[in-house]
Amino acid sequence: MPVVVKEVGPELERGPVLVTVEYVVSGQHTAEFVEAIHQYERVRRRDGASRWGIFHDTEVADRYLEIFLVDSWAEHLRQHERLTQADRKLGAT
Repeated sequence: MPVVVKEVGPELERGPVLVTVEYVVSGQHTAEFVEAIHQYERVRRRDGASRWGIFHDTEVADRYLEIFLVDSWAEHLRQHERLTQADRKLGAT
């Protein structure tokens, strides 16, 4: 989970910043995961991400890395406050 900062100082408004989320997915769930994670792209871009991608770690078979760019860390923290009901069902964080 991200660290929630109560006060946004000027240093948190600098950017852009690269946000990464690591997923561990067992082999039998890979196809389901890949299908589901692409729904996150829509959520991330809607909430301000300028780039988005999902990458498979070739050295650690069950590791996936989601990356996206946002304007600032403060903007990323605000994304957590904008979740819709559909996002909550999807499990977006």
